Amino acid sequence: MKTKHRILSVLTTLALVASLTAVMVAPAGAQAVTVSPPEGAVGTVVTVTGTWPVAGYITSVTFAGAAVTTSPALPLEIKEAGDPYTITFRVPAGPIRDKTIAVSDGVRTATGTFTIEPKVTISPRRGPEGSPATATVTGFAAGVSVDVFAGGKRVGGGVTTDATGSATVPLTMEHAGKITARDGAGNPSEHHPHTFEFTPGITLDPTTGLGGVEVTIEGRDFTRDGNIPAGRIEFAGETLKTPEIPLTDLDDDGIKDDFEETITVPPGETPGPKVVRVTDSDGKVATAIFDVIGPALDAITLDPEEGVPGQSVLVTGVHFPELTWVSLRFADGGTKLDELKEAGKSIVLASAVPTDSLGNLHPTTVTIPLVTPGKYRIWAIQEDDPEKASDDALFEVKAPEVVIGVRDGLHAVWDQLGESVWQFKDGVWYQYLIAAPEMVPEAVRLTELRSGMAYWIYLTEDITDIHFGGMTRTLEAGWHNIAWQ
Repeated sequence: MKTKHRILSVLTTLALVASLTAVMVAPAGAQAVTVSPPEGAVGTVVTVTGTWPVAGYITSVTFAGAAVTTSPALPLEIKEAGDPYTITFRVPAGPIRDKTIAVSDGVRTATGTFTIEPKVTISPRRGPEGSPATATVTGFAAGVSVDVFAGGKRVGGGVTTDATGSATVPLTMEHAGKITARDGAGNPSEHHPHTFEFTPGITLDPTTGLGGVEVTIEGRDFTRDGNIPAGRIEFAGETLKTPEIPLTDLDDDGIKDDFEETITVPPGETPGPKVVRVTDSDGKVATAIFDVIGPALDAITLDPEEGVPGQSVLVTGVHFPELTWVSLRFADGGTKLDELKEAGKSIVLASAVPTDSLGNLHPTTVTIPLVTPGKYRIWAIQEDDPEKASDDALFEVKAPEVVIGVRDGLHAVWDQLGESVWQFKDGVWYQYLIAAPEMVPEAVRLTELRSGMAYWIYLTEDITDIHFGGMTRTLEAGWHNIAWQ
C-alpha cells in the first residue's frame, strides 16, 4: 500500500510540472503587424499583414478600440502556425492622432499604428465667383474650430468639429484654387486637396434700357492671358462689331482674366429680355440678360459704318414722326451733339428726306465728304422743328489707299471748298459737285490732273516755297484743296 501511494504522488507531481511547462512556452502578448499605408484620411482603405504564430482563428480587428468591418470577414482561419494573413478595412471617422490597430484570436494580440490626416472635400467644384459651396472636413480633433481656404485665401470657416473630428462648412467662393483646411492649432488637411475652378461670368451696367443705349460689360474669370476675339460678343443672337479685347484686367487673385467693354444695344431692338453672350479665345462662354424696354427714339443706322472719303453710305431710321421731312447732318465725332445743332457746326449730307406713315425714314444714300481720317457723327434733324434731332450714329473715315505727295509747281492754294471736290480712288480721279449736297454726287472720270481745276490732295510732307498772292507760303502735311495750274 505504501508503494502504491508513493507512485501516485510521483505521477501527480509530474502532471503539475508538465502543465506549468505548457503555460510558460505558449506564445502570448503583443505581436507586430505591418500597416499600409501608415497614414491617411478618414475613409482610407488600410491593409494589415503579418504571420500568426499558432493554428486557429483570428476573431477580431479593432481600430482605436472599436471593431471594424474587415475583408475577408472574421473569423479568419489560420491553418498552420506561422501562416501569413492579409486583412483590409476602411478607416472610420475620428479625431486626428495615432490610432492602434489590434488583431486578436482572443488570446494573442498583434498591433500596429495608423495616423489619421485631416481631409477636406468640396461640392460643387466649379461655379461663378461668389457662388455658394459646401466643404466637408474630417480627421481633425473633436471640438476645434476649422477654417477652409481656396488658393490660400479664406472662403469660410469658424465651424466647430463634432466628436468624430468632422464638420460641414458653408463657403462663399470669392477665390479659386486648391482647397485646404486648417484648425486653430495650425493642423493642415491632406496634401492633395480638391480644386475649385471659377466659371466665367459677365455683369451689365445698366441692365435695362431703350435700344441704342450704351451698356458696359464687365467680364471675369475667362481664360488666363487670353482674349475676346473680334465679333465674339452677341446681343439677342446678333453678332456685334466689337474689336479683339485682351484679357488684361487683374482679378482679386492677381490673374489677368478680366475685361471691360462698352457695346450699343441695336437701336431697333424689340422689347423684352435679351441674352448678351461673350465667348473667349478658349471657347469659354458667359451670358447675362439685358431687358429692352423699347426701341431707340429716332434711331438711325449706317451701312457700312466705315470707309474712305467719298464712300456711299445707306442711312435708314425708325421711330421718327410719321409723314414728315428730315435732313441728315455730318460733323466731327469729337464734338458734343448739342453743340453740333448750332448753325455752321455741321455739313448737310441730304435734305427733304421723307418718313412714312409708320415713322420709318426713307432709305437714303449719302456720300462721306472728303475729310481727314477719324470718327464722325451722322444724325437727323426734323426740318419743321430743328430742335428735334435723332440720336447720332458714328462713321469712321479711313485714309484712302492712294495718296499723292505734292512737291513743286503748286502756286495757287484754296483753303475753302470751291464748286467741286475731288477724290483719287482706284487709280481714277472723281469730281463731286457740291452745289446740291442733298443729291447723290455725280462722278466724272479723270485720268490725269487738269490745269485750272481744284483737287483734294493729301500731302505726305510739309511743302515750302509755295507762291500765293505775291507771298511765299508753307503747307503742312495733310489734306488740302488745291488748284492745279
